[in-house]
Amino acid sequence: MAEIQFRPTLVIGLGGTGKEVVLLLKARFLENLGQVPEILRFLVLDTTLATEEVQGDLGERVYLSPIEFQYLGNIDANDIVENLHKFPFIAEWFPKILRPGVIDRGAAMVRAIGRLALFWRVQEVVGALDAAIRNLMALANIPLTLQPGALTQEQGISIFIVSS
Repeated sequence: MAEIQFRPTLVIGLGGTGKEVVLLLKARFLENLGQVPEILRFLVLDTTLATEEVQGDLGERVYLSPIEFQYLGNIDANDIVENLHKFPFIAEWFPKILRPGVIDRGAAMVRAIGRLALFWRVQEVVGALDAAIRNLMALANIPLTLQPGALTQEQGISIFIVSS
């Protein structure tokens, strides 16, 4: 069997498209390996709490665990826009004519809305990223194999970001 080089990896899904891709990727690992390798972590950032799942080819339901999902919604964006003078780090790029209301059902593919949610929830995002990266860095120092001789580990970690 050929040896596969693999390093601890974090896959970050942004928004609805990112969430869908992460779920499909997770399903593929479960179908082909029976589990998600310990050296692979998923993190989805989205402004909607809609619990989505996919059905794998083998009929199993695949969903995100609480540590794989960071909710960026429940933001009164109109209040922020009306007080942009208090938030210069947002005022410099946010379109002043945009009034998105309460952000809790997705960003509707409007980049500025998703970016506003990210800026507003940056501490939660940094916390979730930090936890995922620390977990992977701890694993990076432990020799891991999925099947003896088939999977070896490279140094460092890889991070992939998936979005529309």
